[in-house]
Amino acid sequence: MYTQSDIEAIKKQGRQRVLAWLVPEALLTGLVIFSFVRRVQWLTVLLFALLGCLVLFSLALYILPVNRYKKHLERAVYGRQRRSVLAFKSAESKIVQREGVAFHPLLFSAGQFQDAMDDRLLYWDANLSPPFWQPGDRLVIHSHEKAIVSHASADATEALSG
Repeated sequence: MYTQSDIEAIKKQGRQRVLAWLVPEALLTGLVIFSFVRRVQWLTVLLFALLGCLVLFSLALYILPVNRYKKHLERAVYGRQRRSVLAFKSAESKIVQREGVAFHPLLFSAGQFQDAMDDRLLYWDANLSPPFWQPGDRLVIHSHEKAIVSHASADATEALSG
């Protein structure tokens, strides 16, 4: 699901966003310096407040989400992975946030399909197209923590190894 090229693409997007973020901050900083040199106190206070709001807003909504997703991709590609053979049960349509990344919760069964004690909750990246699994499909799932990193049909995997 994830590759090194995905990491490179998100790094490039992060650099572009930082550069686009720095332009308005540099302009406002220049205006603050100008108003400070001219001793226009009301303008200096107004520009400082505007600069503070812009920095907080753009960091929280423009820079940090890309940075969090980049960390998720790096953990998915380079981090420790768990291999499990699970049966798909259901998918929730709601999106949840885990460590700043949007996911769809998916429910799997590790043993008896009807036994709720065998259920496992994993997360599918909301930026990817949703999987087209039917309830009862057996899958080989590789996950990092609770995020699905890769998947394959358990039947096809057993046929290759057998």
